[in-house]
Amino acid sequence: MGKSTNHSTTRRLSRAQVAKVLGVQDHDVAAMDGHQLHPTRSSSRVWQYDVDEVGAVLQQRAAISKAPAEPDGATTAAVFALFEAKKTLPKIVVATQQPLSVVVDLRNKYDEWHRSVTITASGVRRLCALLGQEFHKARELYPAVRRALEARLEEGRADCLDFGEVLDPVTGQLRPVGPKKTATPGVPASVEEGERHGEE
Repeated sequence: MGKSTNHSTTRRLSRAQVAKVLGVQDHDVAAMDGHQLHPTRSSSRVWQYDVDEVGAVLQQRAAISKAPAEPDGATTAAVFALFEAKKTLPKIVVATQQPLSVVVDLRNKYDEWHRSVTITASGVRRLCALLGQEFHKARELYPAVRRALEARLEEGRADCLDFGEVLDPVTGQLRPVGPKKTATPGVPASVEEGERHGEE
């Protein structure tokens, strides 16, 4: 925890002063010793606290107090009802007078429970650029994504089936190369090779 020192008490506070600054009890300050606060003992055996450390703790407590509180049940219900009514986030903020961060957090939870997702305007623009298609309504998104995926699938299938061409030493002509045939269990490779040449 703390340690004894005979240094000057400049920029140092007693435990009672720290408790008053933080708005807590002395025992609450003592619980911070060795963690958030590192007091030292004066020559008169009084615990003294560094002003900068106390200030840091005060800032942390202020930041926590400014964090938006969890909305109550009535607010959550009202916001969810507006989600069901397909209202936009700005309109919901105006109607409920809730901070945007609260509404966005509730939207994320709403989408999670409904296994859906909300796409921002910037996200829509990126999708349009990636898909090479324009869509302006939510119902147009699924068909656009499906068409793009099907097109990519066909391109991939064509690439998989294109093995190039090889010069046939017998005819002297180019012929397409087919997929490599897997060996048939129990049939020697030499037999299969002979049957393949017989077919040609």
